Amino acid sequence: MKVLYKLIFIVFILIFSCTSKENNLSLPQNGFEFKLFQRNSIEIPSIDGDVMCSIDDITGGQTVLTIKNKDKICLIKSIEENEVFSFKINATKYSIQCIKLVNILIGEDFGFFIVKKGNLKSEIRKDESNKIKTLLLIIEKSNIQFIRNGVTYNSKEASEHLATKWKESNIHITNLNQFIERIGSKSSMSGKPYLVIQSDGSIIPAKTWYLKQIKNSNSSDF
Repeated sequence: MKVLYKLIFIVFILIFSCTSKENNLSLPQNGFEFKLFQRNSIEIPSIDGDVMCSIDDITGGQTVLTIKNKDKICLIKSIEENEVFSFKINATKYSIQCIKLVNILIGEDFGFFIVKKGNLKSEIRKDESNKIKTLLLIIEKSNIQFIRNGVTYNSKEASEHLATKWKESNIHITNLNQFIERIGSKSSMSGKPYLVIQSDGSIIPAKTWYLKQIKNSNSSDF
């Protein structure tokens, strides 16, 4: 009987040892933030040291990001600035966010990323939604005229139109840059760019006007 108990104890220890050696990430409390050059890889801190993150060329404000645990692909996605994707290592859930993508004239392009345990998506989407709402409010209060498909609208009408487009496409818009590019810059029907008539009578692309307002804004949301 003692031999049987001893065997059971040994089996239990072996099982516990195997499960405890599952490779999970070993991250700082505030997450692991890193800089990564295109066509390169970096090791994400883990128990076994076998979790790697890599990106392809950075083009058009996006890149393809891949996370592998040894030979197993945990995540492969086309990612833009501020986008967040979730992935799992064994049964544990993590999130990675693209903080910024940088294109330079000479040398290799690079990006900044952060990996955290859990799900960051709802938090990031809330922050980005606040930025979009702030821009819509700036448009509404601007008293500037907007030209859409050859027709002139006041600022309140323009803001309401963009808010409606955003609501209809919200699932596909994850950050302010996407809102400006996909919602606020041109007509989805005709493809014609939106224009702004400024107070001095000059006409500029709406995108240029948005970026100018964001740059000069004192809002903490930007």
